[in-house]
Amino acid sequence: MKMMATCRNFLLFIFLFFQTSSNYAQNEVQFKAMIDGDIKKIKSTLNRKDKLFRAFSNYYKIDLNGDGYYEGIAIEESDLGSSIHFFRNYYEYFQELPISSGGSYSKVERIELKRISQTENVILVYFSEGLTKYLSTRSRHRLYAIYIPENLFKKPFVLSEGPVIFEEFESKGHYHVSQMDVRVEDLDLDGTSEIVIQTDAREMIMILNRKKQEFGLL
Repeated sequence: MKMMATCRNFLLFIFLFFQTSSNYAQNEVQFKAMIDGDIKKIKSTLNRKDKLFRAFSNYYKIDLNGDGYYEGIAIEESDLGSSIHFFRNYYEYFQELPISSGGSYSKVERIELKRISQTENVILVYFSEGLTKYLSTRSRHRLYAIYIPENLFKKPFVLSEGPVIFEEFESKGHYHVSQMDVRVEDLDLDGTSEIVIQTDAREMIMILNRKKQEFGLL
């Protein structure tokens, strides 16, 4: 009975993921030339890592560094968590970048490609940590960042964990919700933008460490 319930939950999880996967073509990243079905051609190249259940988004072409050539991205949701798969030109597999495993129905909600300098970009990943229940039911969304250098694929991409940017929960009969705005802005006018996460009362900043090729919270 427990196994049947788990399967039902996972099927619903897949349904919810594919219902929202079309959002990737609509948001600010502006994925170009979506190719339906091409992910089927490249699934065999992906490292299974003993994953029992796997669900993929479509394969998306995107110019990560603005050089006029398209790279590829696909989002995977599995029983081991969420991942972003990166491909060089012509579907050549490069890297799987695990995001996280959260509670029930955790998933990558959306991603955005933002320019942070004349030659560098950042991918903002909005990740839903799903539903967790201890003393109360809680839903949280966390921000992750992936630095995209001008010269792609020289080193593996690095995932930088950011703060929780949305949270809602009910405790002792009271409903609580908090939400933070995210923007990219060159605060010190040095030519490189920072990631700014703020509300009216609070502000956090993620800055780029080029040596480590990752973002860190101030």
